Amino acid sequence: GVRVEVDSSDETVSKKIRLAQKAKVPYMVVLGDKEKDLKNVSVREYGKDNTDVMSLSKFVDKLVEDIGRRR
Repeated sequence: GVRVEVDSSDETVSKKIRLAQKAKVPYMVVLGDKEKDLKNVSVREYGKDNTDVMSLSKFVDKLVEDIGRRR
């Protein structure tokens, strides 16, 4: 029940972030080699400047909780 889009274009990460902010994407998740090795994701919520690093399972729980509150 979660809509996800993956940007696998050859653009830089910073350009991808700018485009996602302009498109008002609610959550941007960055998954690189460092995150993959630690089994974490870097998450930026729309309208916030900081990036949170959390485990994938914690992010999924937070996402499901946020979706439940919006319904």
